[in-house]
Parts: sequence; structure tokens; C-alpha cells
Amino acid sequence: METNRILLGGSDLGLFYSGLFNFYQFAAFENKKQFLKIIEQQVLKLRHELLLSLPGFMLCMLPALEDQNSELLKNVEKILSETEEIVGTTRFFGEIWKAMLRTPRCRLSAIKFLDRRIPKTPNEAADKLRKGKIFESPDVMVIKDGKVQLEKVVATLDYGENDLNGNGLVTEKELLELIE
Repeated sequence: METNRILLGGSDLGLFYSGLFNFYQFAAFENKKQFLKIIEQQVLKLRHELLLSLPGFMLCMLPALEDQNSELLKNVEKILSETEEIVGTTRFFGEIWKAMLRTPRCRLSAIKFLDRRIPKTPNEAADKLRKGKIFESPDVMVIKDGKVQLEKVVATLDYGENDLNGNGLVTEKELLELIE
């Protein structure tokens, strides 16, 4: 764990995450506590770098929801909530669905988690929105000159004559829905 802590202090963290995340499921209880502490103290504080390794991170955290220890389970739930705030609700749930479809070991825990978290009625969804429980994604991955970069999401409003709806309002987003 000390080696991982040193690695997590570097700048190219996305490169190391997939190797680190695989070990949680098979770790002893004390190591799981330390692992979650590292996630809280190091990984979540990096904010947008988590986006680079979100698929591996979700593959690690979803099976952790099956843990029988209530203390660990509370920590995992807290980490997942913070992750949703960091990466945005759409991307967060999108990665859960991808993990569920791709990896059998995540399916049961992902289904249970989604059942608890996804609003079941439009009124529940509106209530979550009013309470500020739905988060926008602040960053988008862009490939420029062969390098992956994270940039802020830009939404522009342009009043143009070619709007199909006739009201002159065109909203552009950085192809987030297409990518997800």
C-alpha cells in the first residue's frame, strides 16, 4: 500500500489506476480500509484526473458494494457519491451501465445500486434536481496532437438565423452524449 501511496502522488495517475484498482476485491479487511482511505485522501482530491480512469475505478468500486462490513460499505457509498459529484451524474451512471454490461462480477451490485439511486418517477427526478443531487460534468476528454487532455465543458448560446425551431437559440455541447 505504501508503494501505491507514492505512485498516487505523481502526475500521470490514470496510468496506474487500473493496476491498483484490481486488488480491492481480494484484499484483507485491514487492507480494504487502507485502500478506501487512499481513495478518499488521494484519488478523489485529484478531481478531473479520475475521469481518465473512471471505467477501472467503477469496476473496483461496484463489487465493493457487496462487502458485508457496514463500515466499509458506508465508505464505499460515500466515495461513489463524491465520484458522481466530480464526474457528473450522466457520466457516472453511464459508467455503471457499461461496467454492468461488460463485467459479470459487477452486475448484481450494480443493479442493486442503480435500483437505490435512480429516480423511479418524474417527481422523484425533479425533487433530486431541486435538491442539487444531479451534477453536471465539468470536464471532457479531448485528443489533441495525439495526447489525451481534459478540458472544461463549454456550452455556448448563439442567436442565429438557421435555427430549425425558429427561435434563434442554438446550444452546443462538446459531444458528451455522443461519446457516452
